Amino acid sequence: MGRWKQWVANPWVLASIGGLLFLAAFQWRYATVSPLLYEFRDDGIITLSHGRNWVDFGFIGINPSGERLEATSAPLQMFLYAAAYALFGAGYAPFVNVQTWACTFALGAILTFFFATRPWFALGVAAASALVLTQAGSFVVWHGSGMENALMHVLLPWTVYLLYRFSVTGQVDLRWAVVPFLASIVRVEAVYHVAPLLAVFCAYWATARGGGEARRFTAVVAVLWIAFNAWRYFYFGAVFPNTAVAQGISVGERLVELVTLSPTYLDQSLTAARVIFSRHGAYLLLLALPLLLLRSRSGPNVLLLALGGTLVLTALFTPFLFGVARLDTSRTTTQLAVAVVIVLIAAAADWQPRRADRYPMLVTAIAVFLIHQVSSSAPYGVCCGLDDFDKTRKSFEQLAQREGIPRPTVANPDLGIVSWHKTMNIVDLGLLGSSIVPRLDADGPAMRRYLLDFAAPDMFEAHGFWSCRYARALGPAFFERYAFAGAPDAKPTISCKGVEAPSGVWIRKDVMRDSASRERALLQDLARKPDVARVAAELQACKASCVYVARSVYRMLPEFRAQGDVPKLRTLFENSPSRDYDLFLIAGAEDPRAWRKALDLLREGAH
Repeated sequence: MGRWKQWVANPWVLASIGGLLFLAAFQWRYATVSPLLYEFRDDGIITLSHGRNWVDFGFIGINPSGERLEATSAPLQMFLYAAAYALFGAGYAPFVNVQTWACTFALGAILTFFFATRPWFALGVAAASALVLTQAGSFVVWHGSGMENALMHVLLPWTVYLLYRFSVTGQVDLRWAVVPFLASIVRVEAVYHVAPLLAVFCAYWATARGGGEARRFTAVVAVLWIAFNAWRYFYFGAVFPNTAVAQGISVGERLVELVTLSPTYLDQSLTAARVIFSRHGAYLLLLALPLLLLRSRSGPNVLLLALGGTLVLTALFTPFLFGVARLDTSRTTTQLAVAVVIVLIAAAADWQPRRADRYPMLVTAIAVFLIHQVSSSAPYGVCCGLDDFDKTRKSFEQLAQREGIPRPTVANPDLGIVSWHKTMNIVDLGLLGSSIVPRLDADGPAMRRYLLDFAAPDMFEAHGFWSCRYARALGPAFFERYAFAGAPDAKPTISCKGVEAPSGVWIRKDVMRDSASRERALLQDLARKPDVARVAAELQACKASCVYVARSVYRMLPEFRAQGDVPKLRTLFENSPSRDYDLFLIAGAEDPRAWRKALDLLREGAH
């Protein structure tokens, strides 16, 4: 028994046991939930698609031919996948599985590390935490979804642990600044959660310790974060990712609504905050009240309590600042469940039970149990799985092979798995993966020009809401230029308030195998041999509109790049009638601002 105690007293052994406890608890929990409800969400595959594009084609985006684009809000996960793909050729499924289990183990190890000097208490913390977290339905499904949530679940508690540890030892190690920095880039806006933690740490240090160590640590994190975002601005040409534009997120506008107490804004935000509070088990914080009221607090545990409370508050205030999360109201705040655990740990850390404490604890426990019965949520299905989207991808690929279309451009609202395989370029009807689509009115003349005359995707697939969103922009002209290519028993159109809209898979007639169009002849020639001279000859022969020439070049851009021909192509298209749009296609991978002139051209021609 003495040897066992000595062995468990080793912090690394203790942390490993805590990690294994978490793995066992979550393995048991996931065994009771159908993987179809939560595993491999398409929005997570969008992030991984960026990483693969970077490795395979040399720039960050979602299309092999371009443009350079940040259509993800999870830069750290993108970098991690790019490394895994470059080093091991990892597919999305192995990467997601390793991420889930590695983060599960790490979370258990970190929570155990908090009290490594008290081994049995630490193991109790790990076991109790695993029990609480596996009962939080939203936490369980998003932790295992393949999105960036699992990374947030590790890096925010790790940051809290480091700050707490610094307060215990009285020493600050600047090298560990990399951890809160990484936490700040799990999501583009994650600094919103990290900065308050550092501010609380600085305030505590100044009061309890004095000196500037905490401020220097915070300054190092700030420098790393500023340098990273300066790179983002240089590389992508914008401070905010394209996801913010696509989803209409404007922090400035929401702050104005907060100051002016806009009724609609307050109702929406408060409703979302209530959902977040309930789904992540924040009612469990009631358990901490007797512990806090019956004991005075001092020392590092005060800091731990304050850090946990800070994460609780930033999570609950998230919808006020960023709006309601896409896919699921509680998705971007699942770290709240861990924050609740941290608060409970801090409240119980130095509590010594007395006889007089029994009744308050009993009453509180009964109240929490009753609230749990009413408010808790079991694991549930979350958007969006891959099966249907992958069927669409395979339909596109089979149709392209049948019609002899190299690297087709397809219009589709489901970006993740369709783009991950890198067999086609995508006009993203779902807005995230395009600089142009979210900036045009869905049913306006500029959108009509873009979809039918400029982008003119080789294939088109939409359904439900997305079909109706573009119904008026496409109009009768779409049915004149496209042929239905879906299953014989599928319905090719749906009615959207009296307007017929395409549904299912369609193909543009001018690129079909039996087409006599100049575009079909050009794409066949370039597929056989990407030749700048052939492009130059076509530009001289084309009449009023030469956009089809740029579209044909665009599909073969990876091959032209490999030959070093992009500068020559840019020179050729300098005098094209549709110059600004053509150069956007050809130079979009090198110039992150090329879309702006293309957008101006589309809007000017629509008047």
